Amino acid sequence: YTNSTDTKTGNSSAAVSGKGKIGTMYLVAYPSSYTPTRFKINDPSKYIIDGCWISNSVYAYNCMTTNDYSPASKFKSGSYYKVTATGYAADGTTSVGTASIYLAKYSSDTDTPSKDWQWFDLGALAKAVYVQFDVDSSDKGDYGVNTSTYFCLDGITLNQK
Repeated sequence: YTNSTDTKTGNSSAAVSGKGKIGTMYLVAYPSSYTPTRFKINDPSKYIIDGCWISNSVYAYNCMTTNDYSPASKFKSGSYYKVTATGYAADGTTSVGTASIYLAKYSSDTDTPSKDWQWFDLGALAKAVYVQFDVDSSDKGDYGVNTSTYFCLDGITLNQK
């Protein structure tokens, strides 16, 4: 968790908006092939995941908008940056649903990534005990996604069954 408001440092993992969506604290996620970003719903017999607020980090935003972050490439028409949440059953391996959201989807060379918090509807993961987040991008190299995979979450919401 962080309360960072740093939008000036180029490789900052802070939310690009400069603040959390709800209050001052929010979660910075950094999924990779080595360390997935995953959380557990402690009492899935009583609660189901509803959704959360999601935002680009400063670092990811800058990777998509400048040529200063090798090996990342500045985005152009057809480029995208997407976060996918996968719900898993209690065994931790059986998928029970997925949901995706684009934090950047360029239909022209002049588009820009989102700078706002967006509601990420996770209702499709209602049977999940574990929720895992992964990043995909059109900008890939030999070792996977070139764009920074930092993103921010706030207001993770569970509903009582």
